[in-house]
Amino acid sequence: MRKFSHSHELPAPAATVLDLITREDYLRFRYDDTRLLGFDLEISEDSETAFAYCVERVIDPGDSLPAVARRLVGNRFTLRQQARWSRQGPPYAGQLTVTVPGMPGRIEGGLQLRQINGHEQSRIDSDGRIEVNIPLAGGQLERMLVGVAEETFAESMRQINAYIAHANAGDQS
Repeated sequence: MRKFSHSHELPAPAATVLDLITREDYLRFRYDDTRLLGFDLEISEDSETAFAYCVERVIDPGDSLPAVARRLVGNRFTLRQQARWSRQGPPYAGQLTVTVPGMPGRIEGGLQLRQINGHEQSRIDSDGRIEVNIPLAGGQLERMLVGVAEETFAESMRQINAYIAHANAGDQS
């Protein structure tokens, strides 16, 4: 098992960020990509107290996977991401689980969206763990997935920042 943690400051209040990232149009903006072989989004809860969704993306990894991982998933695989955010806060708490159906392992993380610097900025923190239950190769895959988790978190923060800028531009027009 490998652990990871990330933190990123955002240029909007926590309530605004939560409102933006718990919308179907944001989830499609963030996760639907023309390079995917398939995409499915299901919002399982959208209430005053919580927001939960599942995104499934069918991916052709090309040559980006190590040989040991390619033997497990083949030339295409489904990445299932389930997330839930509490709308009670700030701070707002979230949980995230990423799995590849048929592969023994998962990425799990807790999220906190906090108000910082008065009401002008917020910070999102993630703490999680990666576990791949495969003898001999599990540790190698866990190390690789820590890098993937870091890249994915960084890309999510770029997308949230872009979405905040897009929303702010819409407010000014």
